[in-house]
Amino acid sequence: MTKSEIDILLDGIDEPLAAVIAFGYYAGPRISEVVNLQPKNIDLQNNLIKVMGKGRDDFEPVPVLPQLKLYIKDFRGFDFGDK
Repeated sequence: MTKSEIDILLDGIDEPLAAVIAFGYYAGPRISEVVNLQPKNIDLQNNLIKVMGKGRDDFEPVPVLPQLKLYIKDFRGFDFGDK
C-alpha cells in the first residue's frame, strides 16, 4: 500500500484499530509482536515501544516515529506515561 492509501485507511477507522494498524505500518512489527504488545511497554517520553516476539527472551526497543505517536496518543483509555 502507498502512504496515501494508508492515510485514507487510518482516517476512515476508529480507535483502537487505527492505533494498531498505525503501529503495524510505521513500526513494522511481526504479528506476534503486535499480539504481545501491552500499554505498559509503550514509552512515549523516550519514544520507544518495547516488543517481545517469537523466540526472544527479552524486549527489543522499537523507535516511535512522530506519525505513529499521533495515533498512539489518541488511543484512549490507556496512560502511556506521556505527561
